[in-house]
Amino acid sequence: MTGAVFIEGERVTLRTRERGDAEFRRDHVNDPRLRTVLGTEAPQNLTYEEAAFEQTSTDDDALRLIVCADGERAGHISLWITDRTVGEAEVGLWLTPEQQGKGYGTDATRSLISHGFEQLNLHRITAEGVLETNDGSIRILDSLGFAREGEHTDGAFADGEYLDTYDYAVLDTDWTGN
Repeated sequence: MTGAVFIEGERVTLRTRERGDAEFRRDHVNDPRLRTVLGTEAPQNLTYEEAAFEQTSTDDDALRLIVCADGERAGHISLWITDRTVGEAEVGLWLTPEQQGKGYGTDATRSLISHGFEQLNLHRITAEGVLETNDGSIRILDSLGFAREGEHTDGAFADGEYLDTYDYAVLDTDWTGN
């Protein structure tokens, strides 16, 4: 496992994203099983991922971390500040198809949300544009106490059809870290 450990969860480790992770990201954001829920519209090559790393690696308003399980890369999770005045951020997560359904997403999200509230003094964390077909993310958000705050009819177009999208949020005052 390359990269420095940033947050230790119960089942996963969240470590810094490094230049060498570009190939891992490229391979998975282009995977047909993931790109629909990620909203990847065009192929992303290695040059794109390397440039994205360079552009975002010094962004103080975002935490972009690699999810590791048993010492191996399992996915990517981000928390980015959307409104400093309100203390609001948005969370985003993806796991490789092979690592889904093992509790890693819940642990990674719980760990990063706790960090956001406890260490970054955030007040509100959102997850926006969740596809109605993204059962895994919906289960994670529901299990962690996020409230569904909005629904956008035909808010996305994926796999040849329009899908509804949902917006979720949790406040620090409601966070139990279940």
